[in-house]
Amino acid sequence: MDEWYVAKSKPQKEAWLTTSLSSLGVEVFYPRMISHRRGKRTLEALFPTYIFCKFDINAAEWPAIRWAPGLSYFLGTDGHPMAIPEDLIEYIGDRVRWWNDDGSSAQHMQPGTPVVVSHGPFAGLEGIFERHVSSRQRCRVLLKVVGGLSPVELEETDIALALPKI
Repeated sequence: MDEWYVAKSKPQKEAWLTTSLSSLGVEVFYPRMISHRRGKRTLEALFPTYIFCKFDINAAEWPAIRWAPGLSYFLGTDGHPMAIPEDLIEYIGDRVRWWNDDGSSAQHMQPGTPVVVSHGPFAGLEGIFERHVSSRQRCRVLLKVVGGLSPVELEETDIALALPKI
């Protein structure tokens, strides 16, 4: 029976491992999220060096899977990989699609965009969107406080576009 497992790749070998496992008939899920750095869109691993794999551990291919090029080990106990729920894979996939396709308004903001904090302890404060922070769904915002701009990391769902001044 096919189940999901977590494979730990060797450093910088995720693509190699993904190709190796796919060639063995393993379904592979390597979640990556769009990140905005220095005005460029790049793909960033949600879990660097970890790849989700779906296969039957009792299949004849198991030894080849276990020794696939680029693989360090499978997460588990006593040398046996531990299966993870398919619901978890679906949830991660949904979140990655949400981030990459729709995201929040913050995902589409450019550096310099005026924003207002809509939730949390800084609610109501105005600031300037500076950049996205990694794939953690956070943003760096320069908040206007005490006569200056102070950098703060906030959840992207806690900021909104500022309304234009009339």
